[in-house]
Amino acid sequence: MKKWFLFCTLWSFAAVGQQKITVKMPLANPNQYVHLAHYYGSKQLSKVDSVKVGSDGLLRFQSPEGGWKGGLYMVLLSPSKFYDLVVSGKEDDIYMEFDTTDYVNSVKFKGSKENEVMFNYRKFLTQKMKVGESLQKQLGTETNPSKVSTLQRQLDALGKEVNGEIKRVIDANPDLFASKLLRANIEPEIPTEIPTLPNGKKDSTYAYRVYKAQFFDGLDFSDERMIRTPFLESKLERYFSNLVYQKTDSLKKETTKVLEMSKKNKDIYRYTLWYITNKYETTDVVGLDGVIIHLYENFYLKDADWLEQSTLDRFRERLNIMKPLETGKVLPELVLKDAEGKIYQLSQQKAKYTIVNFYSPTCGHCKDAAPALVKFQDENKSKGIVVWNVATDHERDLEEMKKFIKEYDTSRLINVYDPDKKYDFFTKYDVYSTPTVYILDEKKRIIGRRIPIEEVLNFIAHYEKNGL
Repeated sequence: MKKWFLFCTLWSFAAVGQQKITVKMPLANPNQYVHLAHYYGSKQLSKVDSVKVGSDGLLRFQSPEGGWKGGLYMVLLSPSKFYDLVVSGKEDDIYMEFDTTDYVNSVKFKGSKENEVMFNYRKFLTQKMKVGESLQKQLGTETNPSKVSTLQRQLDALGKEVNGEIKRVIDANPDLFASKLLRANIEPEIPTEIPTLPNGKKDSTYAYRVYKAQFFDGLDFSDERMIRTPFLESKLERYFSNLVYQKTDSLKKETTKVLEMSKKNKDIYRYTLWYITNKYETTDVVGLDGVIIHLYENFYLKDADWLEQSTLDRFRERLNIMKPLETGKVLPELVLKDAEGKIYQLSQQKAKYTIVNFYSPTCGHCKDAAPALVKFQDENKSKGIVVWNVATDHERDLEEMKKFIKEYDTSRLINVYDPDKKYDFFTKYDVYSTPTVYILDEKKRIIGRRIPIEEVLNFIAHYEKNGL
């Protein structure tokens, strides 16, 4: 049995005037403000109106001119105490009355077929959930195989009954927004019959592939109201977190697929692009910068006409920095000098792994990290790991670097700088803060970046274990 959701929606067309929602509910404090809010994605709420109870005991919410924007709304007392309703936008004057101790079973609506349909279904679901919970409880303690089998069949039958009812409601009310919400929550059916491969073995990934292929079938990408529900974002999150292999090539393919589906509505496309970008700009998974490069190059710079030219220019500038530094590419050549004037060329460095640490001799964080960096080199030099300690300050004199080397005992590292000012470390190596660490393989290809030095060894072990 799936855990049911609480929700409300209000949809409007630009041609309508103001719309009303009138609420009768018990309030412990009649002087408190009660809010009307809608979801924005699955984690944010946006308040659209706040009122106090009138002398007649009613709360009267009123939309701006043009009506409410569609989505899932709620009558909100606090972040943890709210009551939801469904509105299509064609229902201009909605009245709802309920007891806060049993909202679903007590709520009554006038002027809203959307809610009559939805809450009739929810009342049905509430009853079936009680039956399901009882069966699950029995199943958890039953040891008799025959009785366990009977209980499982009863649960399966209950699930089919619930699925049958939700499909019946949708079929009977195809034009309601409530039906779209119900449809968005139908899970793809997992096939029970698994085909056999030519080698005689069962196709172990068949059920996964079918489920994945049908995952978005119930979600209407053409309806921008879905932005103001939790369902669009939660579907995207489940898909990319649970069904997609977290590798750059796979993610490029899957992000393209989903973004093309989302183009049925410009606002949905814009939201989906923002969501995917945010997810992979802030991911903890190392080496997925290629996904962001893909999004910048193929979507923002080609198909984001809502952006101003200055914003597009910033995307292009960022892309030009990131693209040569994509994970898997060889780090652009470095030819630097140490304090004695000896020349070091990165491409000629013989090492299984090279750690390039861009730092500033006057940077507080760099000073804090220096002892760990030295300890790391001392403990791992025998493993073929070499640390390049690259001072990035052109305007600092040589004495600052020498002072740093002496004070933090970094002489066992390769301490180099750019006295000839050949490099713009910010634009060529994306050093927008220090320290910035790159991890390179034997061929000087980038395999990781911006990893705390304390975690580098674990990262390398993971890299080798997984054959990356």
